[in-house]
Amino acid sequence: YSSDHLYTKGPSPGEQTDEYAPPESFIGPNWVPFAKHKPESYDSWSVGVLALELLLGTPNVFTVDQRTNALLTNKMQRAGASDEEIAHALYLAALSQFCIYVPSFNASK
Repeated sequence: YSSDHLYTKGPSPGEQTDEYAPPESFIGPNWVPFAKHKPESYDSWSVGVLALELLLGTPNVFTVDQRTNALLTNKMQRAGASDEEIAHALYLAALSQFCIYVPSFNASK
């Protein structure tokens, strides 16, 4: 029932709760929808975030410490990055703390 009636097109950027949305909804072009053939993966990520909140005792599970925040923000501002680019970088840094995202070096940039 859910797949046929609730997950017809997936949530729009305005309908999603950013704190519980999976990383692929933030990384890439403006909006990368979840896989229509497997919509429960989106919900699985959200449940995992809730579990982390309960285990860690904080709703801010994907944040970096103040030092990392200051260093990364300062470095990116000096390079001319937008607020959105800085927010994405901080999110990726937080994901890397949980080994969800492994940064790689790209020599072309």
